[in-house]
Amino acid sequence: MNNQNPWVDRFVPLLDDDAIRSRVKVAPEPLMRLVDLSVGEAVAEIESRLKQIYLPTDQNVRIIRWIIDYIFGCVKDRYSNRSAFLRDVYNPTYKDDKLPSAYCLSGLAGVGKSVLLEALQKVLPADFEVDVGEGHDPFPVRSCWYVRLSADASLSDLLSPYVQGLGEENTRPRNLIRRCHDRAFRDGVGLLIADEFQHLNAGEHANALVTKYLLKFRSIGVPFVFSANYSLGHRLSRRPQEDKQRLLSSPIVLLPEDPRGEDWVKYLHEIKRVLGGFFFVDPVQDRAAMFNYSAGLPRLVNNLIAIAYKISRGNGKVVITIEDVCTAYQSLEFTINRCDVMKLNEISIVGSMAKFSKADSHLICPFELPKSKVQAVAEHLQEERERRVWEAGLNSSLTEEERKNCDKLAGSKKAEQNSGKSNKTSTVFSMRTKKPKSADEIIAAAQEFQNSILSKKT
Repeated sequence: MNNQNPWVDRFVPLLDDDAIRSRVKVAPEPLMRLVDLSVGEAVAEIESRLKQIYLPTDQNVRIIRWIIDYIFGCVKDRYSNRSAFLRDVYNPTYKDDKLPSAYCLSGLAGVGKSVLLEALQKVLPADFEVDVGEGHDPFPVRSCWYVRLSADASLSDLLSPYVQGLGEENTRPRNLIRRCHDRAFRDGVGLLIADEFQHLNAGEHANALVTKYLLKFRSIGVPFVFSANYSLGHRLSRRPQEDKQRLLSSPIVLLPEDPRGEDWVKYLHEIKRVLGGFFFVDPVQDRAAMFNYSAGLPRLVNNLIAIAYKISRGNGKVVITIEDVCTAYQSLEFTINRCDVMKLNEISIVGSMAKFSKADSHLICPFELPKSKVQAVAEHLQEERERRVWEAGLNSSLTEEERKNCDKLAGSKKAEQNSGKSNKTSTVFSMRTKKPKSADEIIAAAQEFQNSILSKKT
């Protein structure tokens, strides 16, 4: 026997950001020859391939690293050596004096909470067996238990698979949590993950049921992470103080990426690579538009691209342009999501503390975020509004002939994109055939446009 601690040592290689990135990154193969498929088949391929993309951002890595660091500390405290393990594993009354914290991973629907939890499982060490000596058979060592809720799942349905072999009496509700506690300790479980709680999130009875499940999971005695949409976070915040302290004292909020940051651009570049050359959206020039249409939510980005491709093929084209994405945003299929995006943009600008209806609670973070976390999106949206105001003012100052020339340029560029070919020649049109409008006229036109977009809450 040596002095190594296998329960603890397994996590040491993971205390490194680069190691986390390399383990969780998923870069699917590019799509080829979609034009040979029917529209329905092609859309299904696009949706499937885009869902496979996982490009860990700095935010993702920070969250995963923090959870692993916490697991490492808890395991180090709980499994000091082989002798202490053997003493406690055979002690029928053994129970930890303190319970590890429960971490609430909160975020908007579609921001990637479940995908992050899947990545977290992927980065954790593989299961193995540890030799404790003294004539014992090797003990199993598992890194993680994962439960995914469904509308009709009972606590026994969720946890019984982890205590198989203990007999029916030990898996009954009154004994289940204690048996889970003992089995988790024996198996060296470092983390319990609970996902998809929104399936139980309907009505006050469901709220009490969710709270009951969460408290039971926490009492198993291993570090515990559960995901919660904003709406569930608001429901839990109305629970008694003791419940809130146990479940909401350590929130982790997953936010959309900064629309001006490198991670957002890298994500769009990855989409462009995976879509194999028919995605004529510029990851740099069009990054603002892609964020404005999706609120930075990957699920909505994927939905927009699928709708845009359907529209493009319906118009006899073989590529997707930013104009197609704009049309998808305005489409009937995207109506519900568009309403949410518009409301999210409004919340980002005026702040979540402004008056919003109860129906908007699923869009408002239940935790007070540091100003630095939300300022980037608010500044981006303000800049976008100012840009549109300026463009409207400029457009109103053009003469009729100047507008026609601009339309010709725009039409030429659009035709080039739709054909999927690059035309390196350019045409120069003469401009300014009459006196430009005065500054006062431009300002008045800009103010008129600003009033119109504000009235539409865009």
